[in-house]
Amino acid sequence: MVPPSLHGTRPGTRLFFVALTVVSASFFLAAAVIETGAVASFKTISQGRWLLRFDRNNALLEDRLGQTYQDSGKPEGIPHLRRATELSPLDRRYHADLASACESRGETACADK
Repeated sequence: MVPPSLHGTRPGTRLFFVALTVVSASFFLAAAVIETGAVASFKTISQGRWLLRFDRNNALLEDRLGQTYQDSGKPEGIPHLRRATELSPLDRRYHADLASACESRGETACADK
């Protein structure tokens, strides 16, 4: 069904709007894929902290940053891992990462907070 605003327009105009919609959706999808790749691929704490400035409500980013801290042997990772569980409480991998980090530090009760 053609929207009322496009009645009486040439077929090429309608095609243009359809193509514009498809291209716009493709750009949004590409941006989401790039963001996910950037989150999953950072290697240093400073890179993770930099990314966190732009998206403070990203559970994947918080989890990855927490794991990066853990891999560096720094206890600052636990708050990031806990934040990931708060942002995405139904995702079991974030709870497992938090529990593993707490256990590795000998603080098994910290996963329950």
